[in-house]
Amino acid sequence: MSASAAFFASLTPRPHFLGYAVGQRPGAYTPSRQRESNPPRPLAIIYSRPYPEVQAPVPFSQERRQDQPEALLSYIETRIKQAVVSGELKPGAKLSPSAVAADLGVSHIPVREALTSLAASGYLEHKPRVGFFVRALSPDDLADIYHWREILEREAFQMAMPKLTADDIEEMRRLHDEMRKLGAPEQRREYLNLNRQFHFIAFRRAGSDRLLRFLDYLWDVAAPYTFTGLVNTEDSDRDHERMMDLFQARDVNGISEMMTRHRGIAVEAVARWEAQWEAREQS
Repeated sequence: MSASAAFFASLTPRPHFLGYAVGQRPGAYTPSRQRESNPPRPLAIIYSRPYPEVQAPVPFSQERRQDQPEALLSYIETRIKQAVVSGELKPGAKLSPSAVAADLGVSHIPVREALTSLAASGYLEHKPRVGFFVRALSPDDLADIYHWREILEREAFQMAMPKLTADDIEEMRRLHDEMRKLGAPEQRREYLNLNRQFHFIAFRRAGSDRLLRFLDYLWDVAAPYTFTGLVNTEDSDRDHERMMDLFQARDVNGISEMMTRHRGIAVEAVARWEAQWEAREQS
């Protein structure tokens, strides 16, 4: 069975799954597609102490009347999704439908519909009789996201490699040079936006709109992890240097292996963060 066929055959929920297994030793990282018969105890959820309810969601307000399109529900979903993906709404934050509606200048009815839709697609979590929350972060969740990214990105690289042009490689180098100038914490959002553009040059060359939508979604739900600042940008910059050489050589296996390592940096960082959190809780 091909990787893409395996993906569609596996869309039904699984009781236990770790695409990237985080071992008992903090920081350990092992890429694996094997389901474990006795999976390790899940690490505690990051940001397990919830943020207060969002009464005035600042990211929504500044352009609400200037850019509000006729498709109201789509507009509301897009604005909330942008705030989640950008990290402006923090993991664990509770969203008040009435507060969001007041801030956007709309009725609470389409806001509740938008929140329900975003919960169904994985951007938010809905707790019956409690409310809507930005999804909390956990190493297991990130491992699952990265497992599917590994499968789909390998497919994208195989499709894209014959189609990459010299201009594509040159654009990667331009973006890489821009990213190297953005090392300050307050520049992280700009850095990550450029980083996404860098990787999607190859994904777009694959020529599949459906594949691109899947990857867009997986990068969206991974974004709150990257916005935490757990990953050192210097490590990412070194990987980008090597990636451009592999793209230039049209080395599909090499770029796939490099991306597995590149993603693994984030999983290791989450494990280290968890170990530090537990140490603080026990002290």
